Amino acid sequence: MQLPDINGDDVAQSIVNLMGEDAPKIIIISAYGRALIGNEFGDDIPVYSDFLSKPITPLQLSESVERVLNNRENPVVENNGRLQRLKGKHLLVVEDNIINREIAYELLAAEGANVDLATGGIEGVDKVISGTCVYDLVLMDIQMPDIDGLEATRRIRADGRWNNLPIVAMTANVSLEDREACAAVGMNAHISKPVDLEELVNTVLLVGMGTSTEDKNVSTNDSAYELIEDKLSLLRRFNNNKNLFKRMQSMFVVEMQTIIEEVALCWQTKQWHESTKALHTLKGAAGTMGAVRLSRRARDMEEKFKLINDDNAVDVECSVVAN
Repeated sequence: MQLPDINGDDVAQSIVNLMGEDAPKIIIISAYGRALIGNEFGDDIPVYSDFLSKPITPLQLSESVERVLNNRENPVVENNGRLQRLKGKHLLVVEDNIINREIAYELLAAEGANVDLATGGIEGVDKVISGTCVYDLVLMDIQMPDIDGLEATRRIRADGRWNNLPIVAMTANVSLEDREACAAVGMNAHISKPVDLEELVNTVLLVGMGTSTEDKNVSTNDSAYELIEDKLSLLRRFNNNKNLFKRMQSMFVVEMQTIIEEVALCWQTKQWHESTKALHTLKGAAGTMGAVRLSRRARDMEEKFKLINDDNAVDVECSVVAN
């Protein structure tokens, strides 16, 4: 919508005015809500064929193009014939990892939810506080590169309008200390990563009704010798959607290679802090994709790299290689 020389709505309207029935189909991509875009265009029939709210995933874009070209009004999301338990819910997912973000969108949309995405804490705060969209619940990642989920929640709660907005933490850390930190800033509940579909849906429903989930037992399924997650458990995380899993698997392979190269470069240039951020991303993505041993290896390296400095770098490097 926002272009340096002319607004996107003016461009769309001009195309329709000049070309009439021969005008191509137009998809509006905007960080603003659909209602606000409607006000920009006025009360007439919209000149655009579909609307996408930033940030968007590659899958959302391809589905929108397919939907418009085939004259379908509503997106088609696989849900294997299941009841859409989150139908009518408007959710915001704040997550910096592209794989986790895409999976969350797919699973929640398949359950009938209207899902908006934010790629970091600052963007998540802006989307809530702007009031453009009123969300039923926010799913908030904890560790993000700009501001973490705790700080993002503090900023949202600082605006009294959102004191009652349910905010659920998504974290790989499930210790009592971590849960207390989430509760201290005003989060209503937490779910563990990698996210399980049933836990995700049940938490959204329970917290949305004002029910706490803090007493719920959390299973970490911690087996130090497990190489990959069992197939049934892994597919359950993807709502038994094999096509979604295959798409994410291909994306994961590319991202994993990029992250490994980034860690190597950070190590060579002694950018210790940057390497821990890359390893954290790898840990989360690997866990989501069922690469259990890789996720734990990244976790262990992340913890060691947090303690590194110029004086002990050689010792830490030897420790990492030895293990």
